Amino acid sequence: MVWAIMAIYEHPSNAHSRPVTISSSMLKTPLTGVDANTSFTLTFPSSQAILTTSINLNSPAFGCTIRYERGSIIVAPPIYCPKKFTVQYYDNTNKVVREETRTVEYVGGGWHFQADEVARCLRDGKKESAIWTHEKTLLLMEVFDDVRRSGGYILPPGVEKVVQ
Repeated sequence: MVWAIMAIYEHPSNAHSRPVTISSSMLKTPLTGVDANTSFTLTFPSSQAILTTSINLNSPAFGCTIRYERGSIIVAPPIYCPKKFTVQYYDNTNKVVREETRTVEYVGGGWHFQADEVARCLRDGKKESAIWTHEKTLLLMEVFDDVRRSGGYILPPGVEKVVQ
């Protein structure tokens, strides 16, 4: 979902437009009733994101593919902390004419980037990150809530609560 927000929602041509429609499908585990496999499509005014998640299947080898008119960005798994991505450039016939791969190195599982941003915000007295705003957080939560409702997944009593 983070990649859909970065690639589509934040894209200048989308102008922070929210999805027009959200369609989804959920397969629950018979044992616990939690979502085992979920797929959902976000249709924005001029583009679309197709997302899947699974707790009982390995991650696909490609991780995440972001396709544009003139090329693609292929993010290596795991998508929550990738260390490699490839940019493919297409010609007018959609043939790959150039490809660039970038690799980054860091220690750990990638979560320290979020922790560092929280620490910077606290240090600077900010209540909101400029990198991941409240607006994006609310969008993400609203999409997940919609997908969950469509799949008939109900959270246990008391989990969802608005605090004033």
